[in-house]
Amino acid sequence: MDISVVLVIAFVVISTFLPALITGLDKYRVKRAIYKLPSEKEEVREFQLAYKRILQDRHIPHLLIDANHKQVVVPSDYVKNGEVTLNVSPSAIHGFELICDCFVFMTRRGNNNYQVRVPIEAIKALYAFETGEGIKYARYL
Repeated sequence: MDISVVLVIAFVVISTFLPALITGLDKYRVKRAIYKLPSEKEEVREFQLAYKRILQDRHIPHLLIDANHKQVVVPSDYVKNGEVTLNVSPSAIHGFELICDCFVFMTRRGNNNYQVRVPIEAIKALYAFETGEGIKYARYL
């Protein structure tokens, strides 16, 4: 087969299917934009901003956590109806850090210290105790 014949066939095929392919990709991009869930980095950034805003307003930040999540580590006496609400103000916790997409910190109840481990996907909400304002994650609505 001659190279010019191959080029003509390739041109016909490309010119026939390329517009449909591009249109299909555009529809795919639109669908992804509509249904796109925030990435974990976006969720962490959103969490940090909400946490700072709550503290700046001189409120007490609380986390609402799905206690049934397999990676959640909290004292069992904190759990009620499959949920845990924790005061995460700087005076209530220490050693607050993000390790492998989990928030890890120490908290105290009575005379006992507890290590708490909360994966990002187990956080249902972060809110100000006084007003109830904050962020609620769509996956739990």
